[in-house]
Amino acid sequence: MGSDLSHGCPDVHTHAIRLLNLGVPRIVADVDPRPTLFLTVGLPGVGKTTRAKELASTHRILRLTPDEWMAPLFGHSDTGGRRDILEGRMIWVAHEVLASGSGVVLDFGCWSAVERYAIRVIAETAGADFTLEYVHTSEEERRRRAATRWLDVSDHVIPQV
Repeated sequence: MGSDLSHGCPDVHTHAIRLLNLGVPRIVADVDPRPTLFLTVGLPGVGKTTRAKELASTHRILRLTPDEWMAPLFGHSDTGGRRDILEGRMIWVAHEVLASGSGVVLDFGCWSAVERYAIRVIAETAGADFTLEYVHTSEEERRRRAATRWLDVSDHVIPQV
């Protein structure tokens, strides 16, 4: 019989071309060819997590926010060096997600230029774009939000004012 994969159709490719030319609708995905890593940057209480949630929803991508993991994983928000470990694992997960072709929002704060640069390099090594989302508000509003957040959800966030 040989390796004829046409199953009786003399020219499968010609048939497919004819279907396309007859106006048979083609499904074309509206997909950005490169994933993006969004990094929210700013002081506590400026609205980084709110912005990260907006980005994740708009782009339908993964959002990683360490503050939301600390208390559930460790029973409290006391870092004791564990936050660095958690963020390191989240960066690793972000790299894997980017390499798979999907985008990620890292809601880290990243006050240091060296940290921001390192995360940018990690995104680029995964073949992804990098977008820095600097979030800010007035100092008075920032302090009010941070204080309110600490009172409302003290078991889920790390106090920083």
